[in-house]
Amino acid sequence: MKKVNIVLAFLFIFSISIGSKDIKNNTKAKLGKVTVTGHTARMDINNIDLALTNDGQTGNDSDSFYPNGSDLRFLFSGGVALSGYVDGDLRTAWMVPASRIQEMQPGNLGSDPDAPEYVFYTVNSSDSLGSENYNKWADAVAIGADYYDADGDGSYDPNIDTPDIIGDRTFWCVYNDSVPASIRDVFNTQALGLEVRQSIWAFEKSDALGDVVFIRYSVVNASENDIDDLIISGWTDPDLGGATDDLIGCDTTLNIGYAYNFQDDADYGTNPPAFGIGFIQGPIVDAPGDTAYNFGGPLLGVDTLYDKKNLPLTSFMTYESGGNIIPNPLNKEIARYYQEGGLDAEGEPIIASDWGIGGDSHSDVRYFFSGDPVTQTGWLDTNPADKRFLVNSGPFQLKAGERQDIVMAYIVTQGEDALDSVTKLKETSALVQSSFDNNFQVAPPMPAAEVTARNGDKKIELRIDFTENFNFRNKQDLLGAIDFEGLAIYQFNSPSTADEVNGIENTKLIGQYDLSNDIGDLFEDLENGERVKIWSKQGNLNGADLHEADVAVINFSISTDAFNNNAALVNGKPYYFAVVPFGINRVQSFNNEITRTADDYVLKDGLFMGDRESGFISAVAGTNVFTPYNSAQAEKTGGSSQGSVFIDVVEHDQVSGDEYEITFFD
Repeated sequence: MKKVNIVLAFLFIFSISIGSKDIKNNTKAKLGKVTVTGHTARMDINNIDLALTNDGQTGNDSDSFYPNGSDLRFLFSGGVALSGYVDGDLRTAWMVPASRIQEMQPGNLGSDPDAPEYVFYTVNSSDSLGSENYNKWADAVAIGADYYDADGDGSYDPNIDTPDIIGDRTFWCVYNDSVPASIRDVFNTQALGLEVRQSIWAFEKSDALGDVVFIRYSVVNASENDIDDLIISGWTDPDLGGATDDLIGCDTTLNIGYAYNFQDDADYGTNPPAFGIGFIQGPIVDAPGDTAYNFGGPLLGVDTLYDKKNLPLTSFMTYESGGNIIPNPLNKEIARYYQEGGLDAEGEPIIASDWGIGGDSHSDVRYFFSGDPVTQTGWLDTNPADKRFLVNSGPFQLKAGERQDIVMAYIVTQGEDALDSVTKLKETSALVQSSFDNNFQVAPPMPAAEVTARNGDKKIELRIDFTENFNFRNKQDLLGAIDFEGLAIYQFNSPSTADEVNGIENTKLIGQYDLSNDIGDLFEDLENGERVKIWSKQGNLNGADLHEADVAVINFSISTDAFNNNAALVNGKPYYFAVVPFGINRVQSFNNEITRTADDYVLKDGLFMGDRESGFISAVAGTNVFTPYNSAQAEKTGGSSQGSVFIDVVEHDQVSGDEYEITFFD
């Protein structure tokens, strides 16, 4: 692993708005979409289509869309903002283009921003060792990108080592705040001497992670001066369709700030989305007796830092273009007030009752509009307008040469109406926090069941040992956890496990088993909006009995051919089967409001299936009639032994329901 002095912090981006001079105009016709062209990129592998530039801007003047593939815009522009003190001198590094404040430029500190190496670097989860993207990553490593050092030799080798991949697609670039003084014409401060190594990733998912784009700001003090009381902010100018009808709020329990509509929107109609930014891991500061965590993803792992803590959202601030008491930040002092939170442009405390409804002397004015718009409780925004806002965390120290990693996640959600979008935003925020805390680990594959066959006269019996599957519980996934639920038994018309062979049906479901629990029929929503049943409840596996027995085995008898109108099996003919176990993710499920049956669920990710190949078995009816199931024989020379007894009921109609006893004797 590349060795760097790291202190980490992570953010989620939900929605932010700030301003100086307004530069908005009618950009409705702007629809150019190119994935990567050096200085610009588009993160567009899931439901969000987010425009990016390699100086830290997001949104690119209303060139970002939700849902992906539409011309509906959710964001005008966004960026990162920092301020701190160098030897008592207040300095800023703000990238807030909608307010004409652009204090960042591409490249390492003190370098030529037009140098050819200062572009976006891309790597996908599908890329492999030695691939073009892995080879190009060597140039990124040379200017500060991280990687997994598989052989531990301290240097990057694209044929051995792995780029710092966290999502299905990752972009990386570097920029700094050493822009010329002529560009620093709003706040007029010297540069802080910061270098930002930015990683952006997303997951190609249709579930909650499909509504998220993550941004990690690896903030490095590349100067020779220590920086005191640094505050970092996620800034954004959200436009949820129309620009003048947005409301904003925050949730301190989730560390997020967000924008939403209260009613219908001219562009989105009856269900405009909500958009927000939240801290999932804040900057790390000293805290004796506490513990902080530095999450680096599945490859780079987690650092545990004792006597430290991660700061939460420390304030949430808003302003409007053209406002009076809280106007655009026109100087460095106002900028700092907004990052500290709870202060107006004169540095005076905000009076909550003067803004919106529900605010009073007990309201914490550091967190603007911290009420719940869904329940209409607490301090709420009531003035739809063209808003900007900041989610802030700090202060923290950044000594010369030190690094803090701050990750933000842009989240956009769309519900049945404007307020339901807020509900979904908060639900997604909680799920993403859980996924982050799990370091984006994915559940291991569902293990294969152990299947053996015993062949009889026009009959085949499958002995299915699914003990390992039954114990497959609470396996942490990207979102939620996977639990074993049941088994599907298939017959194939050929040695292939494909659904079709040469256009002819090749697969039939001939057996179903699932746990007797509170899960009923299972459904999945297709991309075309159709909801289909993917599993019918059986309830024929008693989990309590299986748990007590500490072994899970069933015998499945087959006497008819599903591909021959269920005629009797033919002796001497080979038949092909597979036993496929599956699990479900309860976190990623919800009740089916169409069937209105309490135990019917819709699975956002479908069934978590094992693969057919590992459970495949072929058998020939009419052979080995008297051959028992294969088993390992243990040799015992004395003393007691442990063993298991498996019951094979041959004539079910002769079983009376009485209790039976098995005795072993010499």
